[in-house]
Amino acid sequence: MDHVIAGTGFRIDLGRLGFLPEALVSQVRVFNGQPAVSRVGETSVPGLYFAGAHTVLSVGPSSRFIAGTHTISALQAKSIARRARGGAGSPAAARHALAPTT
Repeated sequence: MDHVIAGTGFRIDLGRLGFLPEALVSQVRVFNGQPAVSRVGETSVPGLYFAGAHTVLSVGPSSRFIAGTHTISALQAKSIARRARGGAGSPAAARHALAPTT
C-alpha cells in the first residue's frame, strides 16, 4: 500500500524571521503576516526584497515553487542594478525628481 503525506498549513509570518531586526520588520507593510511586495518583490522598505513563499499573496502562487522564482529573481536583479546606477525607482532618482527646478 502506498501513502502520501502532505505537510499543509505552513503559515508565513514575517515576524518569525529572527535574522531580521525588529525595527526593520516593523517598517514592512504586511498582509496576514506576509510582506506586501511589488511585482519585483520589493517591500515597502526601499531596497528590501523577498522571493519565494513570502511573496505568494502579492506575486502569485507560482512564486512558492523554485520554478516560479526564476522570473522574480531576474526582475529583482534588474531592479537592484537600476538602483545601483541611480536609475528609475532608485532613491537617487527619487531625490532628483523631487528637486526644485529654477
